[in-house]
Amino acid sequence: RFECLSNVTDINSSIRVTEDAVRLTPDDHPDEPRRLNNLGTSLLRRFEHLGKIIDINHSIRAIEDAVQLIPDGHPDKPGCLDNLGTSLLYRFEHLGNITNIDNSIGATEHAVRLTPDSHPDKPGCLNNLGTLLLYRFEHLGNITDINNSISAIEDAIQGTSDGHPDKPGCLNNLGTSLLCRFERLGNITDIDNSIKMTKNAVQLTPDGHSDKPGCLNNLGNSLLRRFERLGNITDIDNSIRATEDTVRLTPDGHPDKPGCLNNLGNSLLRQFERLGNITDIDSSIGAIENAVQLTPDGHPDKPRCLNNLGNSLLRCFERLGDITNIDSSIRVKENAMQLTPDGHPDRPGFLNTLGTSLLRRFEHVSNITDIDDSISTLQHAVRLTPDDHPAKSDRLNNLGNSLLRHFEHLNNITDINNSIGVIEDAIRLTPDGHPDKPGCLNDLGTSLIRCFERLSDISDIDKSIRVKEDAMRLTPDSHPDKPRCLNTLGTSLLHRFEHVGNITDIDNSIRTLSTAAQSNVGSPSVRFKAGIIWAQRAQKTCHTSLLMAYSTLLTLLPQLAWLGLPMRERHRELTEAGSLARDAASAAIEARQFETAVEWLEQGRSVVWGQLLQLRTPIDELRQVQPQLATRFTQVSNQLRQTSTPSHTSEAGDQRSLEAVAQEHRRLTAEWEAILGEIHGIQGFDRFLLPKPFSQLKGAAHSGPVVILNMSDAQCDALVLKPGWDNVLHIPLPNLTETTAEELQNELNKLLSEPGRLPSQLERLVRRKPLALDFNSKFKMILAQLWSDVVKPVLDVLAMTVRSDFLQSLPSNHSRVWWCPTGPLAFLPIHAAGVYDTPDPRNQCIFDFVISSYIPTISALIDNPQVTTPHCFQLLAIAQPNAPHHKPLPGTGKELKLIENHAEGIHFVPLIDDAATVENVIHHMGDSNWVHFACHGVQDISHPTNSGLI
Repeated sequence: RFECLSNVTDINSSIRVTEDAVRLTPDDHPDEPRRLNNLGTSLLRRFEHLGKIIDINHSIRAIEDAVQLIPDGHPDKPGCLDNLGTSLLYRFEHLGNITNIDNSIGATEHAVRLTPDSHPDKPGCLNNLGTLLLYRFEHLGNITDINNSISAIEDAIQGTSDGHPDKPGCLNNLGTSLLCRFERLGNITDIDNSIKMTKNAVQLTPDGHSDKPGCLNNLGNSLLRRFERLGNITDIDNSIRATEDTVRLTPDGHPDKPGCLNNLGNSLLRQFERLGNITDIDSSIGAIENAVQLTPDGHPDKPRCLNNLGNSLLRCFERLGDITNIDSSIRVKENAMQLTPDGHPDRPGFLNTLGTSLLRRFEHVSNITDIDDSISTLQHAVRLTPDDHPAKSDRLNNLGNSLLRHFEHLNNITDINNSIGVIEDAIRLTPDGHPDKPGCLNDLGTSLIRCFERLSDISDIDKSIRVKEDAMRLTPDSHPDKPRCLNTLGTSLLHRFEHVGNITDIDNSIRTLSTAAQSNVGSPSVRFKAGIIWAQRAQKTCHTSLLMAYSTLLTLLPQLAWLGLPMRERHRELTEAGSLARDAASAAIEARQFETAVEWLEQGRSVVWGQLLQLRTPIDELRQVQPQLATRFTQVSNQLRQTSTPSHTSEAGDQRSLEAVAQEHRRLTAEWEAILGEIHGIQGFDRFLLPKPFSQLKGAAHSGPVVILNMSDAQCDALVLKPGWDNVLHIPLPNLTETTAEELQNELNKLLSEPGRLPSQLERLVRRKPLALDFNSKFKMILAQLWSDVVKPVLDVLAMTVRSDFLQSLPSNHSRVWWCPTGPLAFLPIHAAGVYDTPDPRNQCIFDFVISSYIPTISALIDNPQVTTPHCFQLLAIAQPNAPHHKPLPGTGKELKLIENHAEGIHFVPLIDDAATVENVIHHMGDSNWVHFACHGVQDISHPTNSGLI
């Protein structure tokens, strides 16, 4: 009844009454061996269910006593020997002592010899023997064991009639042995037959049977291995489905639960590698972490679980760039190595994956120790791997990549020659049709390129292009590695063009790079890098695809800085973008597509800030159409906004908690994106939260001209949106260059950082005494050049350089200009531009003509239109002269007094010193039309969201 219902009370009762029976049986009684055997079997069943080592030890002792009491030739002898073999196997699985498996095989072989071919127990003995041989093969790697295992189980199946309850178990075991031989020899027939056998086992095992989860688990493993070999996406889908069923059907506390979770994690990892869905890698890590926690120390499966966890952490690092993931990957893989004895067949594989993780960390932090350790570890893995092992080629290829990186770092020609040699060996060992073949070819091409760069042998670049073309042809368009193959091929073609000058190469390169950048699969960073090279080459050669290149790159920006990444990683990714938006706008201006230039500047600047604002988007219109969807969107947006803030992650505590927060953030992002997709399907909401077209952006000029100052290394221009205009006014700024603006910015920073003055990037300048003449002169030169090269040309075209009384013009919308500077201009005081050399009334300053305001993006004026002014204009002024841990600012009180003197007829709200708390400031800001801050400011360039006012 226990075997049918798994009620632990039943097995406890069985053991108790059987122990009583053994105790009451005289030593010379003929039933004593049978009762000892029954006791051992019951203890074995309880061990299978609860995993307590004391049960398996008592089981072995009881059955050994039974075997000793039964003479050879007795019909019960084979059965007792078979049971002894099974119990010894279970202890081996739990403790890993090789003596247990050897003794188990010896007992079972004895049972097979003593059992007549016609005996109904013969198939069971053969099946058990095959299973034991499989386990020893997995531990020692002797190919004879796996061949004998398959033969024994095939004999068992032939001797087992259809409909027999043992038939599914035999089929399942045969499938497992065939899988193991496939993993060792790589014969595709073995994996096909393995799947066939395990499928039959699943179909023949009734739902609710205790063997069902094990059959499903083995089916999932076989499907996973075939997917790894052939790349058929159906196999990985079915593998995940089978292993998910396994986990669901295996009760908590069952000793097989960790193995099921481990296998599920592996399948999810492979699906992530193929499809790139971030939720898959998070789920993979979660499943394998559970497996590691549930696997007792000393269990032979512990190292494998640790190694698999390290693999998933490695892939997570490659996708998200979080250094803690690669550190954790290396740590758990080193633990796996320490737990794996020399001579174990898993050791070469563990060395291989450890070497790969060390390589990835070197690529990220450039610690020479990592690449040295990677090479030595991978060399060890290659030495321990037989030439006929199917994993040999992968390990050689990984070694070749590590040697390549070592060459790139130290420029030792021996490294690149060895890299090419071992990758060529890997290619020779990789059969045609194997999914790893394109990757090996691509890596060989990269090593040949580096060799060409070092030696300038044209045959190297020709061969590089040839093998990369082969890699590209062999990689399906839907494969995530396709953009990488295209990108490296395009780069090789560029190298040859630069060396030989064949115009066909540049055309083919641009076409290849554009295909990589516009792919809808693969890593966004790989596609983005391809797009950058495409744009650079198109610019240099005046190629007609230039604007398409920039359009593609700007579309990739939100993927590069994916909302699911931690904010610091989004900022890090965007450093790759550099001046992209400005360069794109410059190209559009050159093509006289001014509206496109405005759209691109808006789309490509303040990406992370724009993402945060999206999470605060009002959805009143959506709520009227789809109230439930609007509520879901609001809830997820609020949760996502909370997990995006630095304060949220800093409160998470230890590293495990931080990773849990990160995974929750990525899960919420996936949910947010799914809801956003639903919203886009509603009529009238197809552009909800998408980049605004010019038809919307032009409305930003409702309160006066908006002047966008764009600069690139090619040209500098002003793009003006005017109230009531449907077009963009283009004003060239021929006297301004990016280099000039950078020099002005650097000069200003030097002036503000002189002794006696506070660093300009950290704290607000406080003028406590008259400025030195030299300082004044230099400052005036900066402001004069800004006036002559930037501001005056704009105001002249706008006909706004007619001197007017400043106070009289204050209420006029027409005298206000909204500046939206880019690049170095964003760090220069446009609002103070002017000629200050002499008191000559002909000298002009910007505030003689207009009131200046700054905006970070055009959308700032669209998403936050001017609200209706309350009946009483309120001015909030904050002064913090004595901020803790900062230098005193004694002039701030005087500053507020001067403002108050000019605020007649205005409701003036001062918050000074202790009254200037965060809570008070936020409270009064909601009722104020104008806020003035006189305090320190802190700017964190590395983590901008940590910047703030003190």
